[in-house]
This record gives sequence, structure tokens and C-alpha cells, in this order.
Amino acid sequence: MKKLKNKDIFKLTLPVMFGYIPLSIAYAILGVSCNIDTRVLVLFSLFVYAGSGQFLLVALLSAGTN
Repeated sequence: MKKLKNKDIFKLTLPVMFGYIPLSIAYAILGVSCNIDTRVLVLFSLFVYAGSGQFLLVALLSAGTN
């Protein structure tokens, strides 16, 4: 089996990275439009490893739940 170099591995991951960019932009727009602090949105992104969970947290916080 051929060992891949880091550059080759990075090239293989580019399609996945480009798929996450529109989702992260949508998440940021939704969060800012719901008046959630940008620092909180970044912390959600770092600690909540579930894309749908991040959108759910924004919806719950904007609805006023604790």
C-alpha cells in the first residue's frame, strides 16, 4: 500500500472542507440575526460536535429557553 504525503492527504480533504464552508456561513448568519454574541457562536462551534445541534442551540437560545 502506498504511503500518502501530507500534501496528498490535504488534497483529498478539500471537497469536505468546501462542503462545510456554506454550512458555517449559514450558521453564522443565523446566529447573528438572532442576536447571539459572536464569541458564543464560536464556542458552540468548538465544543458542540454536531452540526444540527449547533442550529438547534441557536433556535433554543433565540426562543428564550434556558
